[in-house]
Amino acid sequence: MIFDILTKKSAYDFLANFFDKKILKKENIEFYWSNFDEFWNQNCEAMNTLEISELWIKAFHITTTRDQCKEIKRYGLMDLKSVLTKDTDLKRFLQKYNVVFDIEARKLYYNGECVNLDYDKLIGTGKREEFLAHRIYNDSFCCMFLTEENVYNYGTGIHERPEFLMRLVELYPSLEIAEKVWNKTSEAYKIYFYVSIDQLIEGMFVKFESDYYKDLSKDQIIKKRLLYWAIKRIAYDNNEIRGFIKEGVDIPPSQILCYKKISKVEKRER
Repeated sequence: MIFDILTKKSAYDFLANFFDKKILKKENIEFYWSNFDEFWNQNCEAMNTLEISELWIKAFHITTTRDQCKEIKRYGLMDLKSVLTKDTDLKRFLQKYNVVFDIEARKLYYNGECVNLDYDKLIGTGKREEFLAHRIYNDSFCCMFLTEENVYNYGTGIHERPEFLMRLVELYPSLEIAEKVWNKTSEAYKIYFYVSIDQLIEGMFVKFESDYYKDLSKDQIIKKRLLYWAIKRIAYDNNEIRGFIKEGVDIPPSQILCYKKISKVEKRER
């Protein structure tokens, strides 16, 4: 089964696998959203037929590429550490600006200077190295979006260049030219793909509010969260639901559905 809440219609179609049309009337959905726990307690058995091990989640990732996604079509979607370790276009691009990462040794070399990126030793220092190290070693997950939204409002310009470059420029302002060159020479894409529950970080479902879920099995926790997201998607406009793929887990090309080129400049309606 496919969990697809990219649009209100696809979210409705997912719920229609478990609930009849009467329950899924718009006014009822809005009530369920305001009284979700009550709705779950009364209707959770309806989702017993959902096999979590057989579930695929449909999502998309925003990226910029200078080769029309040829590298992604070859390797799939990778986390940041993999991108900076393998022979990738971004790694080669940075080397042209004398930026070299030794991911295993937790070192950054720039113009002959060696910077320590051992995050455990940088925590709490407030140094710019700390924020860069955090991005690489504690936040290298590949981000995905479960709902169609205005990606131009995300806040860190992921449709212009890798968010990681922003952190690098904060450490070395002289690299702003590299950031601008990447923006100018790359294209932005939405990469649509399927992902399994096992490929996602557990925190998407159980890290927070653990006491809230204490009486539920792991599968029930996941089902409750999926139901919550689907109802939220229908009940409200402009809601953002994001997720993260596990560190070290790549999304292979076989799971990628399509590559949609998008404008780097938001087109506003007149």
